[in-house]
Amino acid sequence: SAHYLRDALEKGGMDVVLSSGADIPEGPVALDPFDLILLSDVPPEEMRQEQMEGILEYVRDFGGGLLFAAGESTYGKDGYSGSTIEELLPIWFEVEEERKELALVIVLDKSYSMVGAKLELSKEAAKAALGVMDPRHRFSVVTFDDTPYVAVPLQLASEAPRINQSISQIIAGSQTNIYPALEKAFEVLEDSKAEVKHIVLLSDGKTYADDYEELVTSMADEDITVSSVAVGEEADRSLLSNIAMWGNGRTYYIQDAQGVPQVFIKEAQIASQSTLIEERVIFESIQSSEIFTGLDIQAAPDLEGYVKTRTKENAEMLIEVTDGAPILARWHYGLGRTAAFTSDVKNRWSVNWLNWEGYGKFWNQLVRETMRRREESGLIFEVERVGEQAIVTVNDI
Repeated sequence: SAHYLRDALEKGGMDVVLSSGADIPEGPVALDPFDLILLSDVPPEEMRQEQMEGILEYVRDFGGGLLFAAGESTYGKDGYSGSTIEELLPIWFEVEEERKELALVIVLDKSYSMVGAKLELSKEAAKAALGVMDPRHRFSVVTFDDTPYVAVPLQLASEAPRINQSISQIIAGSQTNIYPALEKAFEVLEDSKAEVKHIVLLSDGKTYADDYEELVTSMADEDITVSSVAVGEEADRSLLSNIAMWGNGRTYYIQDAQGVPQVFIKEAQIASQSTLIEERVIFESIQSSEIFTGLDIQAAPDLEGYVKTRTKENAEMLIEVTDGAPILARWHYGLGRTAAFTSDVKNRWSVNWLNWEGYGKFWNQLVRETMRRREESGLIFEVERVGEQAIVTVNDI
């Protein structure tokens, strides 16, 4: 998904280097050739503390720019809250949360191809997902081979000992048939009064053809979201990816079942987070800024989600939504500048922006206003560290 923004910036005349969080150069000297670091939905666990401290020094002491774009990996107090990156940004990640009622259904393939480690790891993953849920949330497990079974009826997560016992008793069966299992999960959830209703489907094999799009679209019409997990090379990755797309969820491909617990935990955490807002975003106010020159931001297409944060004192909130949370905020940090865009830059929450005629102009202007300016100014800045202080000497030339 990174290519949308990269293409827009390159069309604006910028040189862009793509990197994973783990591969960001370490230390301000290594970062100095760049005028701006853009972190787009980078999971905090992907970055080392030394990298974060290097970015801080790069902004504070070298005048570099930092632009942070949010996403599903950056939400809540378990994300960047309390981190060095949060210190740099004009926003706080921890906000007072209003817990939403959640009903989560794990739809688990127990066909014969799952026998052994795959099924055992998947069962442990379901237990792990249950373990991160609020006791007031509701949880169910639907298993399937050629027939669906409600292994765990929808019930409070506080019944964990009984639920875990039921999960432990799941054994492998015959062939894979996903459609009836999704129908069964739909039945489990359609009468639920929970605000958030979410299904996580896991399978490792091919299945029978059926009208999955109609079924999953019907779920979406009832505000039920569906994510999918394809395990191993024999999984029907195309179908599972489409199911997640139709169900407004996420899709994962895992070669080794060892990765299943991490995915299930992530899905449970995302579904239960009240700071991760996935709904149409209404701009409450927009401040005048050079970033918006030549743009009618109020007429921009709707964003489809954002991470709820708080603006720090002395930060400039440029776009605010109806609950008072920032979509775009910025401030100065030391010699540099940082900005936070709390929606994403990808084809999920910003999907409607990708074809907006102002997309490229908005991002180019935001980047240019945040990045370090290298034009000759007639001034030389010398930064000297003295104990806990940085002394800045400005020489006029």
